[in-house]
Amino acid sequence: MIRVTQHRTLKKRKPFLSPRVMETIGDLREKRKKRVYQPSKLLEKILNKFRPVSRRDCINGPRPCPWVGCRYHLYLDVLPSGSIRHSFPTLEIWELKETCSLDVAERRAHTLDEIGLFLNCTRENVRLIEKRALKKFSALLKKSNIIIGASKWSQTSHKK
Repeated sequence: MIRVTQHRTLKKRKPFLSPRVMETIGDLREKRKKRVYQPSKLLEKILNKFRPVSRRDCINGPRPCPWVGCRYHLYLDVLPSGSIRHSFPTLEIWELKETCSLDVAERRAHTLDEIGLFLNCTRENVRLIEKRALKKFSALLKKSNIIIGASKWSQTSHKK
């Protein structure tokens, strides 16, 4: 007697990677990317020796200003979420007319259109920024009980 057997086709198994393993692989890739771009501690110490601390330190400094990390520099803008936005994506730092907002403010008062050119935004955006800043400033004054305007003495002295 001849015995007949059935042949089974074996399915190839896909390699199983748990989501945890996949996350760690992604994390490793991110760490490698960060490792490449992080400056060394020695370089940071050297740069911090020359970095201006106050306005007096940088007022006669080189222009265009090389300190892009300064909060008053016009090349980069740090958003509240922590992400960085290039204010002028098509220009390099040395191609900007102005790089320091403190230099711009020191010269004279500017119109909303001129400020919009410095910040690379519209006149309406500048107006909204100004409105928010004035609102914060007035809240700060109210909190510290500072009154702007005529005092009681000047109001009572002119009465007849």
